[in-house]
Amino acid sequence: MNLRWTFGQKIAAGFAVVVTFTLINSFVNIRALRTVVADKDRVLADNAASLIDTAKFQGALEWKVAAVRGFLLAGKERYLQRLAEADNEVARLLRQLKSMAPRTKVRRTYWRASNGLTASM
Repeated sequence: MNLRWTFGQKIAAGFAVVVTFTLINSFVNIRALRTVVADKDRVLADNAASLIDTAKFQGALEWKVAAVRGFLLAGKERYLQRLAEADNEVARLLRQLKSMAPRTKVRRTYWRASNGLTASM
């Protein structure tokens, strides 16, 4: 059986191969792009929450400093009440930030090292 392809058949077969590889490549690229976008969204959401809580923590610290300065300048009891409120807010935000720290492996390793714990725990 002698198979001889004509020039037109060879062109059509080559075109079919190119279209097949293009479709396969497109599906792989779409899947990869969706995975990258999902990972990016997750990272941004985690970092955004962390940045927002850090800004709140910094604001609470400033609130605390202002209460101390107000008490030192005026000597009024209301500044001590504000200081107590600021202390509670600082403690709450610090707990929240610490709970966010060990979410990822890198953060866990850094958190453990900064708290004097070994990485094997």
